[in-house]
Order: sequence, then structure tokens, then C-alpha cells
Amino acid sequence: MSADIMIKYPCEVRRQVSDQHLMHMLKSQASVGQVLVAMAEQHPNVSHDEIFHQYKVSRITRTPDGQQEQREVSLAEIASEAAPLDALAANCVNCKANVLKQEFGCSMVVNFPLSLTAENWLMARLSEDVKSPTMTLLQQFLKEANVDGKDVDSQRKRPEMFASRQAVERKWGGIFSRVKINSSQILRLMLFSGDLNAANVKELNKLLNCADPNWAAGESVPQDEYSSQLKNHMRAIATAAALGAGMMVDA
Repeated sequence: MSADIMIKYPCEVRRQVSDQHLMHMLKSQASVGQVLVAMAEQHPNVSHDEIFHQYKVSRITRTPDGQQEQREVSLAEIASEAAPLDALAANCVNCKANVLKQEFGCSMVVNFPLSLTAENWLMARLSEDVKSPTMTLLQQFLKEANVDGKDVDSQRKRPEMFASRQAVERKWGGIFSRVKINSSQILRLMLFSGDLNAANVKELNKLLNCADPNWAAGESVPQDEYSSQLKNHMRAIATAAALGAGMMVDA
């Protein structure tokens, strides 16, 4: 499972396919690769070609009348859905939204179950100065928008979503001026708020200080692949904000 993220930038690729179609093709491409790797490990004596053409997975698809149906499809069939990507990839080379500096680098994932290491790393990025402009803005937003993180906490019961059953909490101030912010609140803003329009992205960029040069300079070194993915997401937020673009966030 993963959160799928993509900058909605009006590039040449998006002139040919919609944001939704591009996301679908990228998901199809990724799922084929993941299944191939897993099957090759489980069945080392079975050829790649046999797995590709004969192994089938169950998929839920939508019919023309809007109904959902479950059917068995081969990896080859899924791969065919992503075939148009080959002809579109060349447009990514000099694209301003190419955060990852690769084909379709405007898109990325944050995999689940999210590690505790990643949550600790994410919370360590918040300023030590609780009265700084960014922290003051973040506190005000969390209070006014009633972002308590409880909806994210409810998903911690699912081991496929989070490694930790409890959010990581940071505390500032003394007994009578205590400020608390936890990782479920921050993840609610980043991953569990759905698609973001351009205004939402700019606001989120300010709240989390994603444009801080420390992110781009790599001074905050991620501790595992999950924290690296969160860092890439923050880079994407900063890039989208600079471009005045929205973002697709499907968790």
C-alpha cells in the first residue's frame, strides 16, 4: 500500500493525457514491477516471460455504467495500460515539475506501513523555536481547522498502514504554556487531506516550511526509505507551490 502523489503541472504530457489517466498508468507500471519482483523471489525457477504472461492478479475495475467488478488479469494486460508512457517520457527531461529528476519525476509514493523512524524524522524537522513565524502559523492553523490527527490515529490499528500504534509527539514550553503537536496531525495535512489545489499547496508549503533550504541541501539526512519518501513529498510541495500548481494525493 502507498500514498500516490503527483504535481498537477500543465506540461506537454498533461496536454496529451489527463492527470487521472497519467496516475493510473504510473500505478499500473509500478504494480507490474512489484509483482514481478515478488514472484521471481517466490518462484526462482519460473521464467520472467511465463510470470508476465500467465500469472494473474485480481483487480477491481469500473464498468462503463459506473459499477465495480472484480476480474482476473495478467501482468501483461496491466502493463499494456502503461504502454503509452514510453512515448511520453522524453517530455520529462527539462520539466520544471520533475522533482526526482527521472521519467515522470513529478510523481512519487510514500509507502505503508510508515515506519516509526520516518515519523521521528518528520517531527524532528519542526523548529525548536515554538514562537517562530512558521511554528506560530502552524499552531494557529491546526487549532482553527481542528486538525487533531484522530482520524489518522484510527488507522494505526491497521498494521499495514503504520508501524507504530501511537503518534510521535513533540512538546514545547513549560507547564502553563505547553504546546503539543504530533505526527498524526502533520501526516493528516501531508497525506490524508486528498487532492490539493494551488492555494492549498501554497498554504501547506508555508505551514511545514517545505521551501527551507535545509531540505534541498540535504542537511537533514533521512534515516530510512520511508523518511526519504516523506522528504521527496516535501520537495514536491515546495516545487508545486513555486509553480502555482496543485497536487494529487491519493492515500
